[in-house]
Amino acid sequence: MHSVKKIRIPSLRQCNGRGFVELNGRRMYLGPWGMGETQVAYERTIADWLANGRQFLIPKSEMTVMELTVRYMEHCKVYYRKPDGSDTGTTEIIKYALKPFLLFHSTSLVKNFGPRALKSLREYMTREKPEGLGWSRTYTNSQVRMIRRMFRWGVEEELVAPEVYQALSAVEGLKAGRSDARETAKVLPVPMLDVEAALPYLSSPVRALTQLQLLTASRGGELLGLRLVDIDMREDIWKAHLNDHKTAHKGLERVLRFGPKAKVILRPFMDNRALDAYLFSPKEAEDERHNMAQTHRRPNQAVDTPKTNRTLGERYTPHSYRRAIERACVKAKVPNWTPHRLRHTAATTIRAEFGLEAAQVVLGHATADVTQTYAERNSALANDVLTKIG
Repeated sequence: MHSVKKIRIPSLRQCNGRGFVELNGRRMYLGPWGMGETQVAYERTIADWLANGRQFLIPKSEMTVMELTVRYMEHCKVYYRKPDGSDTGTTEIIKYALKPFLLFHSTSLVKNFGPRALKSLREYMTREKPEGLGWSRTYTNSQVRMIRRMFRWGVEEELVAPEVYQALSAVEGLKAGRSDARETAKVLPVPMLDVEAALPYLSSPVRALTQLQLLTASRGGELLGLRLVDIDMREDIWKAHLNDHKTAHKGLERVLRFGPKAKVILRPFMDNRALDAYLFSPKEAEDERHNMAQTHRRPNQAVDTPKTNRTLGERYTPHSYRRAIERACVKAKVPNWTPHRLRHTAATTIRAEFGLEAAQVVLGHATADVTQTYAERNSALANDVLTKIG
């Protein structure tokens, strides 16, 4: 039989006539040594500590910003998970948002962080480099919201006094034209001449991804993880029901539809491929590049030595997909464009030809209270659009 591991309970100790207990490296004094009240305080403290998952209960008045942040990040690591248990990436985004906050306020008491401190931090975020971070107005607003969200969580966990969060909530977001913060350029569709110029310089997988985005109005990331097993080919319009997408946590469904043109692009990537293998592989793109180089090699040309030992993944990431397009734009000598702008191009085309409702349906824009009847009508409309353009 396996022996049961005993839980070590920190003992009541004394120093200079005072009783104390050390929890998680922090000493907590409980009263005069030898007094019954001190023993009672010790037992109550240990009971609370065990009930709190062996975590030290810091009074709201004494908790520092760093202590609150550590606990919040532990919560985020558990909370921001996909249905399969993998990380959503949100935790890293939050960690980045909190960096400037901790730079100036890590040792500050939570109760002392108020609206003026938040506005001062925001000013540092928007100030031009090197004096500040040079963040845009919209990005700064989103980062400030993440900081406030941590304080709201702290109120829920009874770590932060409600009035602290209420005071921070009084700080309004920066308004366009009402601050010195940098404004970001509006995301515009990609001119088709620029897309067509870059296509010859893209590998087959990335070229297919680019063309499919234009035909399906999908987000770039929605296509990167596509597998044969994900595609329903029982009807004229093929469908891929995505489990992992931007609005999955809201309970919304996202369906990609592939019309006649899109099916022609997909078929070469479906041949001789395992059901659970990704359709678009960086390794296949590298093999294609290598074969092209061998084809154009002179008989007496020396063998190239590898320039990198990097390991190619099984699928493209949003970053590697974007970088492949950037390199193609440089070779084609056209302004750089991104996968995100391809979606805008497709949306503009669909809206111009079929109207606003069709564009909303194909792009997957919906609210949580859409009725079943409306959803069925939208599905038929989406199929009609993709039959004609996709």
